[in-house]
Amino acid sequence: MKLELNKNELERALIALGKLVSRTASLPQFRSLKIEAAEKEIRFPTCTPLEQITFRMESPSEGPFHCIVPFEEFRMALRSCRNKTLELEYGEGILRVGETTLLHEQSVEWPIICKGEQEAYSELPKEFVSLLATAAPLVDREEARAIMRGINLSREGITATNGRELLHIPLPLNVDDFTIPLPIALLQTRTKEGGSLFTWNSRAGKICRVETEHWIWLAYGLKGDYPNWRQIIPHPNSLIRSVSFLPERGEQLAVFLRNVPAQEPHNPVELYQSEDPGCLNILAGEMHTSIAADFTGDWSDCSLRLNRKMLLRMLSEGHTKIESGDGHYPILATGGTGHRADARIGDFACGDQLTQLDRGRTDSPARSNFLRCKTSQY
Repeated sequence: MKLELNKNELERALIALGKLVSRTASLPQFRSLKIEAAEKEIRFPTCTPLEQITFRMESPSEGPFHCIVPFEEFRMALRSCRNKTLELEYGEGILRVGETTLLHEQSVEWPIICKGEQEAYSELPKEFVSLLATAAPLVDREEARAIMRGINLSREGITATNGRELLHIPLPLNVDDFTIPLPIALLQTRTKEGGSLFTWNSRAGKICRVETEHWIWLAYGLKGDYPNWRQIIPHPNSLIRSVSFLPERGEQLAVFLRNVPAQEPHNPVELYQSEDPGCLNILAGEMHTSIAADFTGDWSDCSLRLNRKMLLRMLSEGHTKIESGDGHYPILATGGTGHRADARIGDFACGDQLTQLDRGRTDSPARSNFLRCKTSQY
C-alpha cells in the first residue's frame, strides 16, 4: 500500500507531535509514532500516559493500514527525503519512508482513550489555541499541587493563576470546571482553526477532546479542586482609581522596562501621577520615565508598586488600563485594542496562601477579553 504526502506539512506537524515523545521512556509507545491510514485520511498520533495528540491530513490510500515506528527514526527518515512529495509504502510489517526502511513495532500496546457516551459539546473559536497560549505563562510548572499546574476551563471561560497573578479570559464553554494539563503539544500546533471541545466522565476520571480540521488533542483532567476565585468577587465600586494610556504609550513603557536592570527578588517598579496631571511617572531603581495617561480617582497620596516582570506581561497582552481599590492592592488590568471589561475585585484563597485577585466581565464574551490581576510583592 502506497500513498503520497506533503513533506513540508508533515515536517511542521512533527514539531508538535514530538512534544509528547519521551526519548528516554521505558515503554516504547511513549517514544513512538503511530501511523493510521484510512480510505481518504491518514493520522499520526503520539502519546503520554495522560495525553494524546493526532495530526491528520487528506491522502487517498490504496487500502487501510496501521503501524507503529520509533518517532526519532521516522523524523530522521523524513529529513533525508529531498523531494517535496513524500512517498510512504507499507507492507509485511515494513514501512518505507522515501528511501528509508523502518520496522513496525508489533509488540507495542497503544493506549486507547474511549469516547464518552454522554459528552458535553462546546464550539471553539478560531483563536482558542491562541487564548490558551496567553494563559500558559501564568501556569507554575514547579508548583507542588498538580491542579495548579494546569489551565481551568469553565462556563465562564479560561482561567490560569500562579498564586500571585490571575488571568481570566471570558469565553462561553459548556464545561463544568475542568482543569486540563498544560497543553504544550496543542500550543505548539499554533493552529488557528475553529473546532469543538468535548468533555465527559470515565472510570479513570474526566477526559476532554479538542478537535480541529487537522488536529485532535485528548487529555485526562487534573484531579482535585481548582481554587474557587468566583466566590470572592465583591461590588465593582471597590475600584476607586484608575490610570489608562494609549497602546503606543504602553509599547513605549515596555521598551523602557526591558532595559531596566534586574533587582531581584522583587524587581520593583513604582507608578505614580506626576505634578502634570496628564503624565504617569514610572520609577525603577535609578531609572525613570513618564508617559501620557488619563487618571480617575484621587492619586494625590497614592502610588502603585509592581513587579517589573508582571508589568511587562501585562503590557505584552495589550492591557491599557490599571485599576486599584482603597488598599491599592491588588490591581486589575484590563483593555487591549477592541476589548472592554466591567471590572470587579476580591480576595482569592489559594491553599494556605491568601492572595488578592480580580476578575472582569464583558458584554461580548466571545471576544478575547484579557483580565489580569496582580498583587504586591512586599
